Amino acid sequence: MLEQGSYSTNVGQALLTATGNLHIRTGWLACDAGQHQVARTSFTDALTISRQTGDAEIETRALAGLGFKSNLVGRPREGFRFSRAAEDAARGLGSSSRMTAVPLLHLAVANARSDDFSDAQAAITRARKALDADRGDEGASCYGS
Repeated sequence: MLEQGSYSTNVGQALLTATGNLHIRTGWLACDAGQHQVARTSFTDALTISRQTGDAEIETRALAGLGFKSNLVGRPREGFRFSRAAEDAARGLGSSSRMTAVPLLHLAVANARSDDFSDAQAAITRARKALDADRGDEGASCYGS
């Protein structure tokens, strides 16, 4: 339907966005099932679609998924690179704090698995601040900040 169908530009954009989101969900299901190559392919396909549509949220989620999968299979340096790229992509989302926190948490895992505990702690602190900002001042008091 994407390649052969006849539809307006707006419908085409919506179809690509839905397809990107489907690829991300497929990637997570594949991770859960231990099908890591399928997960990688699904997240990569979502990333490709994000670039075609200019959708920063799909790009962030796809890169975060690739970072998570890399950490899961014992490739923390790759996980670090994908998570750092997801963090960069999340900047295009504006003030979406929760989406900012996700790549930071994956970055923390990659750093911890690479024995870089100070950078892991720094990433966790930045993720916590992003989540606190999303909740407003009430969240900051939960962590003594």
